[in-house]
Amino acid sequence: MNLTQNDITVKKPLVWLEINKKNLLYNVKQMKKLCGNKKIMAVLKANAYGLGGTGVAKIIKDQVEAFGVVGINEALSLRNAGIRKPIINLGIYSSDDAEQYIRKKISPNIFTYSALKNFENTTKKYNKMARVWIKVDTGLNRLGTSYQEASSFIRSVSDSEYLKIEGVYSTLGEDQEYDKKQFERFYLVKEKCEKLGIRVPVWSIASSQACFMYPEYGMDMLRLGISLLGYYPSKEAKNINRAKLKPTASFKTKVACVKELNKGETVFYRKKYIAQQKTRIAVLLPGYSYGLDPRLVEKAKVLIRGKAFPLVGGISATNCFADIGTNEEIKTNDEVIIFGVQGNAEIKLEKICALLNQNEYEFLSRIPEKVQRIYV
Repeated sequence: MNLTQNDITVKKPLVWLEINKKNLLYNVKQMKKLCGNKKIMAVLKANAYGLGGTGVAKIIKDQVEAFGVVGINEALSLRNAGIRKPIINLGIYSSDDAEQYIRKKISPNIFTYSALKNFENTTKKYNKMARVWIKVDTGLNRLGTSYQEASSFIRSVSDSEYLKIEGVYSTLGEDQEYDKKQFERFYLVKEKCEKLGIRVPVWSIASSQACFMYPEYGMDMLRLGISLLGYYPSKEAKNINRAKLKPTASFKTKVACVKELNKGETVFYRKKYIAQQKTRIAVLLPGYSYGLDPRLVEKAKVLIRGKAFPLVGGISATNCFADIGTNEEIKTNDEVIIFGVQGNAEIKLEKICALLNQNEYEFLSRIPEKVQRIYV
């Protein structure tokens, strides 16, 4: 076995996720157009589904009206990065974070009387007004005050001397018939509040899926996440063809070295791959600790110099392998596309996810923070 290897000159990271700024802004415009130029809350939970919450927020901050996250740490990351737009923690309220909400002007998600009392007492302590969002459970049975009791709870918040309602929202279950019932329940809550004279600036029930399937559910504000990043929330949403989205992310790495294999020589532990003829193997840098699923071996391909080559052998914590056959052009430091475009060739994230029976949300969110995000 002969080994050809040069030192890798690090101009870019060895493994990186590249995010296209132009496509990101394009997707925001497409989604606004789809739902009649409604206000948008960009939901950047799970580190913007792996694309980098602060990086994405800085690019689209002038095109959206608010940002939604899950967890105080995500909210603080945006605020500390200079984001001045409203930031809402759509996750669970914790009394430990009450002072941070007030100090950093972040809106918590309040839907229980205990949370209401705790946050109100904290605002009194500091003699500060604070904005809150209220979640209504219309049938998903996850978070939120029940729709039957929602108007009473909203009135209690509205009566507070120190709290101001910024918005009320709910989440649909993404079943067509049930979604209709949920929307009707939510709209009834809205009507009850109006009869009680309760002023709520924003009512929101539409996520990315609802925008495609029921644009009429737009109400005052859309809560959009994955669609802004260029990926459809479901096959149904894509097939309905109401908006053309452009993927924003490309997963890239470099060839670490190239090995020459004779017939019968092996790659990876337990001789997982046996060369059936003389061939060349490109050793690549990412492994499963970089978010690359071992099930992709023998199923997925990567792009090198605009040509597709199969992943073989196995995927370790820090490496994977591509059989490049008799190709003599490929060498150390060549750029490798795990998904994305190279020349006239493309490997779609959608197809990789289909091989794994996953969706884009899952794959992107599992790419760890040690993979650098680069915005181009």
